[in-house]
Amino acid sequence: MIRHTRYLTGISRSKRHLSSVKLLRRRSDFNSHFSNPEPTLTTFVASWAGPCSVVVPELEAISCETGAPLLIVDVDKHPHLACEQGVTALPTTTLAKEGRILTKFAGVNARKRLSTFLPGEP
Repeated sequence: MIRHTRYLTGISRSKRHLSSVKLLRRRSDFNSHFSNPEPTLTTFVASWAGPCSVVVPELEAISCETGAPLLIVDVDKHPHLACEQGVTALPTTTLAKEGRILTKFAGVNARKRLSTFLPGEP
């Protein structure tokens, strides 16, 4: 089962927001998230990486505003998954739909990088 994470910052704690931001617990949860017919955000992070603490709140806000589910993957707990997904820098964020990656980027400034892909983004 997916559970909420310590990365949640409380930018917007509405029920919709809390239900759309999850921390990966099992590989099967990643597979179902990734193959969703709607756009989904996945970010690969580590608690020791400073930029991760910057990008996660930004992605939480984007998830809340657009309704795109966000899955947070801790690379220390799921190193094989990070390797399979080609993660070479932290944080790495992907936007996928129906099992296809629409965009993938490393670093912060998620709003700017996702603006052309998600509805409701300027």
